[in-house]
Amino acid sequence: MDSIQRGDVIVFHASQDKDYIKRLIGVPGDTVEYKEDQLYINDKKVEEKYLDENKQHKQHRVLTEDIGVKDMVNSEGQSKIPEGRYLVLGDNRDNSSDSRYELGLIKKNKVVGEAVVRLFPFDRMAYNFYPKSFDMVNK
Repeated sequence: MDSIQRGDVIVFHASQDKDYIKRLIGVPGDTVEYKEDQLYINDKKVEEKYLDENKQHKQHRVLTEDIGVKDMVNSEGQSKIPEGRYLVLGDNRDNSSDSRYELGLIKKNKVVGEAVVRLFPFDRMAYNFYPKSFDMVNK
């Protein structure tokens, strides 16, 4: 899956019988950090406008707690994402199993593809989830 990039919504095998859909935040070699609910990729601030609604209704002081790559399962204690791994986060951060928790950094070979259309619920149908704010780190 070499055509996917940071910011894309991807589908991957989370286990033998479960597939998940999450946003790809970091790729091998990236340093990724959240500080005060702000995403930094390779020391560049990345806006996440797609989280605005969730931030308005968050259950805690911040939507995404302070965390870095080295805090995640499968990081091998490194501050950069290891080869063959991706950092993924759910857009519904208050209720998401993702790289911050037991899922950890996922293996690249578990990625099935990219989600480009949301059909349900019908009132939130959408196409192409890629936010332009990731362009600065995807050059």
